Amino acid sequence: GGGRGQHKLIVKRFKEIHVDFTLDYDRRRSALDEKRRRHELLSSSGVGAGGGQGDESDTAQLLRERTALNSSLSSSRGIISQASSIFTSLKEQRANLGRSKDRAAGIGSSIPGINRIVDGIRRRRQRDNMVLGAVIAGCVLFTMWYWVG
Repeated sequence: GGGRGQHKLIVKRFKEIHVDFTLDYDRRRSALDEKRRRHELLSSSGVGAGGGQGDESDTAQLLRERTALNSSLSSSRGIISQASSIFTSLKEQRANLGRSKDRAAGIGSSIPGINRIVDGIRRRRQRDNMVLGAVIAGCVLFTMWYWVG
């Protein structure tokens, strides 16, 4: 019962930590790859060793574009990973709510008087909502009448 629930929470937390570490690893790996590529590109193009000014400008532009694209891809991966995690969490919540609904239906069918009590509460709440709606509508109408008049 309770131990299993704690176990699920611990597993869920470890999954979240794993996702965080995976994202951090991917970011660091892409930054390291970018530095390595930049070093290879700059060392092979002869920039800084008398390379042409036009080549340096083109290379710098290409590096900026690649960095921007890698950054966008990394951000997209992070967002997709978060969305996947949220989707999994929502599926678990849906399953929990379904089980709760089934339990409530089981309790309602096993105790015949409970259905009348639940219906009475529902009618009272509906009546209270109608009264509240009428009061709000009256306030809105009064405010509009005051502004026009």
